Amino acid sequence: QGRQDYQAFQIPIDMIYPLLFALGYSLFFAAYFRSQNRTLGLKKYHLAIISLPFISAIIDWSENVNTYLLLQSFPSIDAQNVSLGSHLTQYKFLFITVTLFIFTMMISHLLFNKVRERQALLR
Repeated sequence: QGRQDYQAFQIPIDMIYPLLFALGYSLFFAAYFRSQNRTLGLKKYHLAIISLPFISAIIDWSENVNTYLLLQSFPSIDAQNVSLGSHLTQYKFLFITVTLFIFTMMISHLLFNKVRERQALLR
């Protein structure tokens, strides 16, 4: 019963979150780059950074599909699919960690600039 409930309720919900994650962080990254460089277009590395959250989402969706297939094939679970699921989880967390690190650096940069602007106004 638990496997059926997970397939029916949790996996569909878990397909929405990666989309929200990808859209939110990608839009923030694009807005950040635009605010820092108003005259020039996006550079190649900007596009790479903006795409990172979508890569995490694709990996997350792949992990969800793999989990669904594992639950469908229970009790005859293939060791290769279990290994694939484990690797997908690791790659997902790697891309999420990189995304959050870049987000933290951008927020820190924005805050640093605000503090520096206020100090300049006080002089």
